[in-house]
Amino acid sequence: EEGQVVPRDEGALYLLRFGELARGEKKMVKGDYFNEHTLLGDRAVIQASIRATKFTTCGIVTAELIKSIIGDLEKLDNPEKSVISHLEENTSRHSIEKRELLGSGTFGKVWLVENTETKVMYALKIQPKRQ
Repeated sequence: EEGQVVPRDEGALYLLRFGELARGEKKMVKGDYFNEHTLLGDRAVIQASIRATKFTTCGIVTAELIKSIIGDLEKLDNPEKSVISHLEENTSRHSIEKRELLGSGTFGKVWLVENTETKVMYALKIQPKRQ
């Protein structure tokens, strides 16, 4: 209801699905979220009261649900470096066979290719060269 303070459960993420909320002077609209600090164990953060400025519906995602989907929440604070596979330096274009088109766009096409000698699969981006 308009003017109502949104009650919050520590350890849950709130998603604004419909309506409008206010945290101090900041307005929150559909798609915004709050209370994320508690999911990462930072309970010392003091949050301002959040009030509904219009009739509002929020979705609640519990920490338990998030853990069941992605596992340890600490991973969110420490993203791992991505691992990139590279073609062996001695690979020639003649030893690569296109298997399937994965996607195409303005800057070229990405193909699933296989090295016929090692049987290793790669994603290969092919871009046209303008002269």
